[in-house]
Amino acid sequence: MGNRPVYENSTKLTVALPTAWTDSEITANLRQGIFQPGETAYIFIFDANGTVNETGYEITFDVTSEIRLKHCIRSLEISAGMDGMVDGLNPVSKDCIIRLKDAVHELEKAAGKR
Repeated sequence: MGNRPVYENSTKLTVALPTAWTDSEITANLRQGIFQPGETAYIFIFDANGTVNETGYEITFDVTSEIRLKHCIRSLEISAGMDGMVDGLNPVSKDCIIRLKDAVHELEKAAGKR
């Protein structure tokens, strides 16, 4: 995936590996990675010879799905007396949780949710 409709003009690129490929359909798990919610990306497909399609297939990453995901993170609470434990899950730092909550707040604000 790239950030421009023409592969050679893209300044941000990330790889998405196909999970299935037939003559009529390609399936892949697209990860947002370097792209921001609401940002447009273009999908490029390389054949066995390394030839890429001239114009990328346009997609836009959904802001609302990102906010739903972030709400799950935001709702985590640090359990009293369990420094670094979040709801009994893997140990994490309190600073990390605070940064995640701040990031959620900024994302919600940018999306007009606050």
